[in-house]
Amino acid sequence: MEFKRLREPDALMNISEACHVLGCKKSKLYELMQKGRLESVKLGGSRRFRPSALQDCIDRHVDRRSKRMR
Repeated sequence: MEFKRLREPDALMNISEACHVLGCKKSKLYELMQKGRLESVKLGGSRRFRPSALQDCIDRHVDRRSKRMR
């Protein structure tokens, strides 16, 4: 599935697109928003997401314990 709009510099993503990027269901996305772990933009009755907000969320959830010590 390809979202051509995502190639635009500051395109906001809708719920479905954000779920696709994060690889999660809507319920998990709403949970992340409710807990303040994912920033969103409210436009009327819709939620939108900046690509940078999704990247920040991903970066905060990296499991650093899984890295092996060398």
